[in-house]
Amino acid sequence: MARELICVCCPMGCRISADNSGGSWNFSGYTCKRGLEYASQEVAHPSRVLTASIPLSNRSVPVSVKSASPLPKELLISAMRQILSLKVEAPVSIGQVLLKDVCGTGISLIATSDVL
Repeated sequence: MARELICVCCPMGCRISADNSGGSWNFSGYTCKRGLEYASQEVAHPSRVLTASIPLSNRSVPVSVKSASPLPKELLISAMRQILSLKVEAPVSIGQVLLKDVCGTGISLIATSDVL
């Protein structure tokens, strides 16, 4: 099975070919070590940093949030359900942990803005 990936590690956006027709993954088209690491991770177990905004119970302005580390891609929908069920009140400070363990991953959800 062959896959085409576009590396997101730097502005070059290398087009990486990933092929496992021989039983193990072979990569071509990357120009740096980060590209190879990205492609290897993406075919083995893709993950994404999750960004969102959530309402505050005592303000009309939501707070923007993100996962502190990439979450497994297959958990993103479940993570959003968990995040949207949070009851958060202002004030919220940038960097504040709003949820310590998103979907049992051990990854925190942090605020990316201040809301007074």
